[in-house]
Amino acid sequence: MKKFILIEVIEREISTPEFFDTYDTAYTEMEKRFNETCAHEGYIDDWMAWCENANHDNCDWKIFEVEVKQNGYQLFSLL
Repeated sequence: MKKFILIEVIEREISTPEFFDTYDTAYTEMEKRFNETCAHEGYIDDWMAWCENANHDNCDWKIFEVEVKQNGYQLFSLL
């Protein structure tokens, strides 16, 4: 079974990873955070995004695909 993890980093502060059942829900959440946060030019693609907020803090997001197995997780980073 596949899961998707969204990780957010704001000025070296790494948030608690958030798990999603589908890529689409993970991407929608990343896009929402990007649109709510960005006050300056930024960049977003299928698996990652970055920008500066109104305080000029660096904000980054990345989605990871994870294969859930009976004995643990196998991580697939696409970048």
